[in-house]
Parts: sequence; structure tokens; C-alpha cells
Amino acid sequence: MRRLDEALAGVSETAPTFVEGTGFLDGTDEDIERAVEAARAADVAVVTVGDIAGLFGGGTSGEGCDVVDLSLPGRQGELVDAVLDTGTPTVLVLVTGRPYALGRYADRCAAIVQAFMPGVEGADAIAGVLSGRVN
Repeated sequence: MRRLDEALAGVSETAPTFVEGTGFLDGTDEDIERAVEAARAADVAVVTVGDIAGLFGGGTSGEGCDVVDLSLPGRQGELVDAVLDTGTPTVLVLVTGRPYALGRYADRCAAIVQAFMPGVEGADAIAGVLSGRVN
């Protein structure tokens, strides 16, 4: 499966910069700072967040993976806040199998794209939406 930055490179005149940010459940302050630095240097930031499908504790969404609140898993919410705080126009892409509470981001994002779990062609499909190739 291709990463979103690889798919965007095929529809953009400039090559996007890829920064790992945080994992689904982990991440360090340094990881978030690298994403912030990349966002500051960019015209537009695309932040992709989401979850891991699994069964009975083997993921963050799916059968038996109940949660106590609808916040993004791990440090992903901190990542989104930090990138939004740069002032760079930011598109939030959600690759998820469950709903998340996004109220604190909604008015600050240039756009929010809900991609659900798009499968192996997901990166190309999302790149098509972000580039305007498809609507």
C-alpha cells in the first residue's frame, strides 16, 4: 500500500515532504516537533490520523475495542493541535473505523476528509480528492 505523500507526488507539481509524526498509540515530543517544523515550512499541511482495526484489544477500533471517550488515540490529538498552532492551512485526513470527536479541530482546519478504511488504493483515492482530480 502506498503512503499518501507518494500518491500526492503523482498529482502535485511539487514533491510533498513526509514526516512520521506520531504512531497510532505512541510518539515522542521530538516526533511532534518534526511535524511542526515541516508544517511551518509548508504552504499547506496534510495531517493523517486514524486507528487500527482489530478484535478484542488487538486494535483501536473493531469488535471488543470499546473506548471511554471519542478522542483520537495516543498522541494524535496533540499532533493535530501542534500543527494547527503553526497557522499553516491544514487538511485533516481521518483513516478510521469508528467516529471521533473533532469539535476542537473543526473550525481550525482548512478541510477535514473522512476516508474510513479505504483499502490498498486508499492513498491514490485520497490524493485524488485532495488534488481536486475527483470530488
